Amino acid sequence: MKLRAVGPHNCASRTTRLGYLLVDDRIALGAGSLAVGLTLEEQKRVRHVFSSHLHYDHVRDLLVLGLSST
Repeated sequence: MKLRAVGPHNCASRTTRLGYLLVDDRIALGAGSLAVGLTLEEQKRVRHVFSSHLHYDHVRDLLVLGLSST
């Protein structure tokens, strides 16, 4: 299993990202910075997104991910 922590920060800026975990390049645990933390090709590999709750920092990039993966 490959686990990648992307942007484990509490704020987003040019050099920091909201946090999430990516498992085996296909499963995201959180969607805080999926669109800005991954290339378009990496985004297209994501097949499942799990979020513990609907706070902005956990779901922010769900819409963008959906649009870019079509």
